[in-house]
Amino acid sequence: PKISGSDFRNTFRSCTNWNEDVSNWDVSGVTNFSNWCLSATSFEGAGLGTWDLTSATSASNFMVAGGMTQANYDAMLIGWDTRTGYNSISISVGSTNFSAGAAATAKTSLTSKGITFTDGGQA
Repeated sequence: PKISGSDFRNTFRSCTNWNEDVSNWDVSGVTNFSNWCLSATSFEGAGLGTWDLTSATSASNFMVAGGMTQANYDAMLIGWDTRTGYNSISISVGSTNFSAGAAATAKTSLTSKGITFTDGGQA
């Protein structure tokens, strides 16, 4: 589904037991993702790699506590790296680690495209 509106902040803040695959969500028009999944205790991040965040101008505290798996974080980094035209934004995924290889390369590339990440570092 296409997400209408440009403000997606606090949408799933502090949610629990929510692990839906979000790969079919069209968020291309969303500009604010701040606190989107802040403090969520069980969202694994499945499908985030398909999201187009090139319109985003704010994404602080994107998913600070969430339970994103390393595999889903890797897929997110690799998927996002296929796009260009990002605004300067900061993405926090708490202490989630990313893998060496393709995910590390994608993260470096995304950083050069203007995205600053806060995470648990390379595993």
